[in-house]
Amino acid sequence: MSRKLREIMAALVIATLVSTGAFAQGRGRGQDKRPDKKPVKVIDGKRGGSRPPEPPPKPPKGRGGKKP
Repeated sequence: MSRKLREIMAALVIATLVSTGAFAQGRGRGQDKRPDKKPVKVIDGKRGGSRPPEPPPKPPKGRGGKKP
C-alpha cells in the first residue's frame, strides 16, 4: 500500500512541477524580443502628387430647366 501511495505522490509532484514550469515560461521578465513595427504610410494622392488637382465639374450646357 505504501508503494502505491508513494507512486501517486510522485506523480502529483511531477505534474505540479510541469504545470508550474509551463506558467512561469509565459511571463518572461517583460522583455519583448519581437522586432518593432514600422508605422504604415497611407498614400492618398492629396499631397506631393505629380498630377495637378482636377477642376470641379461644370454644369451641363443646354436649355433651361423647363421644356416648352
